[in-house]
Amino acid sequence: MAPPDSGKPVEPSTQKPDEGAPGAQGPVPQGPGTPGAASGTPDLPSPESTPAAAPAANPAGAAAAAAPPPGNVAASAAGALDMPRDLNAVAAGVERLISERTPFARRLDLGTLPGGRRVPAMLFGAEGPLPLEERPVVLMLGSLDGESPAGGLAVLHVAGELLREPAGLSNGVAFAAVPWASPKAQELSLQGRSADGRNLLPVDEDRDRRVDEDGPDDLDGDGMIVQMLVEDPEGLWVRAPGQRLLSRAKAGDAPRYSLCLEGKDDDGDGRFNEDGPGGVVLDLNFPVGREGPWKDNLAGLSPLSDPLARNYADFALVRHAAVVILFQGSHGRLAIPGGSKATAAAGWMPEADRGVYEKLLTSFQTATGRRTGALSTLYESRGRERRGAALDWFYSVAGALAVEVAPWGPALDAPAESAPENARFDSTRGDEKKKPLEGVAAEDQAWIRWLDDTSGGIGFIDWHPVDVGLGRQVLVGGWEPGARSAPPPQHVARALQGLAEFTRRVSASLPRLEVRLSEVSRDGEVCRIRARVANVGQLPTGLSVSDARVDSVGAWLMLELPTGAKLIAGSERCRLSRLAGGGSSRECEWIVVAPAGSSFALRAGGDWALSVSKEVTP
Repeated sequence: MAPPDSGKPVEPSTQKPDEGAPGAQGPVPQGPGTPGAASGTPDLPSPESTPAAAPAANPAGAAAAAAPPPGNVAASAAGALDMPRDLNAVAAGVERLISERTPFARRLDLGTLPGGRRVPAMLFGAEGPLPLEERPVVLMLGSLDGESPAGGLAVLHVAGELLREPAGLSNGVAFAAVPWASPKAQELSLQGRSADGRNLLPVDEDRDRRVDEDGPDDLDGDGMIVQMLVEDPEGLWVRAPGQRLLSRAKAGDAPRYSLCLEGKDDDGDGRFNEDGPGGVVLDLNFPVGREGPWKDNLAGLSPLSDPLARNYADFALVRHAAVVILFQGSHGRLAIPGGSKATAAAGWMPEADRGVYEKLLTSFQTATGRRTGALSTLYESRGRERRGAALDWFYSVAGALAVEVAPWGPALDAPAESAPENARFDSTRGDEKKKPLEGVAAEDQAWIRWLDDTSGGIGFIDWHPVDVGLGRQVLVGGWEPGARSAPPPQHVARALQGLAEFTRRVSASLPRLEVRLSEVSRDGEVCRIRARVANVGQLPTGLSVSDARVDSVGAWLMLELPTGAKLIAGSERCRLSRLAGGGSSRECEWIVVAPAGSSFALRAGGDWALSVSKEVTP
């Protein structure tokens, strides 16, 4: 097995049999509701309704006024809202944004690619009292799953829109943007050479001490690698009514099939494509809910074994990331942590945190106009388990307000109720449209309806027999590469609608702290100071899940003593619990002996909050 290099993301290719199948069953999320009505919780404020942050030491207004507006930054960065097709286009988009908005934006080093090329990434924000590197950060990762080009475009678009008026951003927050967080995997996915977002880091998937010896093949010569059904009495799948989608097999069902990528048995061991090129899916290379390579080859040999996944995790921990938005997926929803059955179950996420996510969902629905219903976990939104998902780790370990936002999905362009019953006018396949199919993922059913109504079913290849030798036939078909991951050009603007506004609202709602004095008195050289910390922001200073972390501070208030002063009572650093939005802490008290005229500094901070200070002279 070849060792990983320093940050080298290599080609993705095949998936192991019966993994990530169309029709892999998960719980069905609740149906559509109205924007802002999913939970009855108040929306996060728009930037216009949020009190301005403290004035910057070097206000950005003059610089912003002098700099010409970059016009449609998403267009200039991504070619008139065109989907970047390769890493060169992504890098050019990032560099253009940086050059157009210096000094508000700069390069961010998050790892290298083959030949020493760096992952295209940027750090930006309004000018303020602290450098960007010292502020709470909103981390935006596009296509960490290696198969969501719309996610990469979304990151470029959001960064461009936010940089239109950098002076209007909160000067206490920094933004980190990585359009293609799994760069080579996404590039190859767009070339039709990837089916599941993995890279090509060699892995001995069938444990025969050889690597990458039995990969996919284009059996029918149509220029695409799609999926393949192999008749198998022990198989997990049957064909659902309509004969296109697959459902989980039940006792007595026949014929049953195993599902794998299209290809033949290259190594003659009786199995198909069980050890193709690669690899690791970066989005599944995280520790939470992980099963290990013996059950899931996509997860990597060990947690964070891929250098790029490690770099993103380190960045989130070192920078105390307040918000992480993973722009990826094809469900069109905002998904909250809970990628496995265990983490999606009731009780894993504390109720206080669910309340925060309810507010976030309402803000998302209001900003984007999407009718996505109630809160939906990653497991529910994807329709299958995502063990070792980055989303679960960013939330439960890094303590960030982490979400997956899928810019594209069938719900964005739902047909009118008067639309034709089925674009193929096939009464059997009409069953796929008329009623939910038992055992078939809700997302798969939504996609097949969307393709039928908008393109006559183009994007799904009917299952057809192909001879693989020795008198044996298999069925080849399924989703065309990219059919679900990238919106058609006419739908790109709708897919991006409101994403920048949502990101702006979240950043504007982060906690903002104030030190409020209860008493500042002196009796000779004896000084008494009593104070508390107030959170005038909308979001709390951290999440409940972080309470068990040793390094979680919730909030704190510190008294800095002047020269010659001696603390008699109280602790210099007063540790406080998490502060809810609009909440206030308990009171801290100090008694100090200090010469007349001495001034003290009170400094306050929190997990997600920029530290503030207040000077007092008893």
